[in-house]
Amino acid sequence: LDTPSWSTLTPSVQFPSVASGSPPSSLDEVLAYAKSVTQNWTTNNHVSSDNASSVVAPLLPNSAAGDPPSVGFAVILANLTGRSQADNLQYADAAASQLNYLLNVVPKTPDGAISHRPEQAQLWSDFVYMVPPFLASYGAATGNETVARMAWEQVKLYRQYLKSNNTKTTSSGQTTNGLWQHMALGSGADESFWSTGNAWAAAGIVRVLGTYAASPLSTSLQAEQADLVE
Repeated sequence: LDTPSWSTLTPSVQFPSVASGSPPSSLDEVLAYAKSVTQNWTTNNHVSSDNASSVVAPLLPNSAAGDPPSVGFAVILANLTGRSQADNLQYADAAASQLNYLLNVVPKTPDGAISHRPEQAQLWSDFVYMVPPFLASYGAATGNETVARMAWEQVKLYRQYLKSNNTKTTSSGQTTNGLWQHMALGSGADESFWSTGNAWAAAGIVRVLGTYAASPLSTSLQAEQADLVE
């Protein structure tokens, strides 16, 4: 909102090439978050220049596996704008560490949906805002089409598990068809329909769409974009 000329939701913005310039002061707060998070990641995981590339850990200590990646875009942006040398922090390694943690440590369903929880495979609707935008940003920033496509794949899998195909109407005459449940799978799952969770999912999908459209990978991800729109 503060820096529309750098937002992937702004038409004509090209990510990540826009980040090759000097960041405007309106991004100071965002880059300050990235610096604080990466400093804490460095301390908490005893990161040094010798072991940074081999650390596998989330960006933030958190009871949920799916929440820490939400700050990943700020860390990626800090790296793209050349803050690593100025801040003496390994932003690229921090982002890669978060990615590897998601892909190699966090539980998954048999068909590959990454869990929102670290202790069991459980899918929450707000995951779609926290993780897929990070995957899309990471893939676009590094030119890694495989990682970028994972953002769509995770949305697709979460949709299959959480979207209701029940045409039954409620006592107030409203249908639940098309709504997303709060949680699926695992112990203590909440299968009711959470309005805020539906908003999280919709907003996450829009962020993935914006990142795809602003990326050099846009042409090769046309089918995925069409599916996300639908």
